[in-house]
Amino acid sequence: MLSSSPPRLVSSWARVPPGTNGGVTLLGLAASAAGGLCMAAVQWAGGCVSGEFMGGLQPAAGPAAAACHGAGFWLALGTAAGVGGSLVDSLLGATLQYSGWCSTTGRVVAQAAPGVQAISGKPVLSNNQVNALAALLTSAGCMAAVVVALR
Repeated sequence: MLSSSPPRLVSSWARVPPGTNGGVTLLGLAASAAGGLCMAAVQWAGGCVSGEFMGGLQPAAGPAAAACHGAGFWLALGTAAGVGGSLVDSLLGATLQYSGWCSTTGRVVAQAAPGVQAISGKPVLSNNQVNALAALLTSAGCMAAVVVALR
């Protein structure tokens, strides 16, 4: 855990122990934004170099101009996808993935058991299922943003 501030549960903003599903910090959200921005920048720059990425939202004159057109939109979309995807994942984790505090080990655990006090979430989805659903919803949101922007 890199943040010195305690995480907050995204669904209620209550303080929770580090490692709780659905816990967020400002540093973590900033890292998500930076990650999304970096992914978008690498994708956009690679497309500019290869000439294969038609990054513009409108037709441009020539392949080189078309490849490097619209960087602001794509970089903003990548940044929004990083933060949005992180928040979607956290919201799903906080509500549909169980987190409890084990007094024996002094750790957050993913399953209810004797000596475990519930922190958040219902035992509906596993961590892998939360990740897959968050990725699906974030991807769909990005595709919708592109469709709206192309109109």
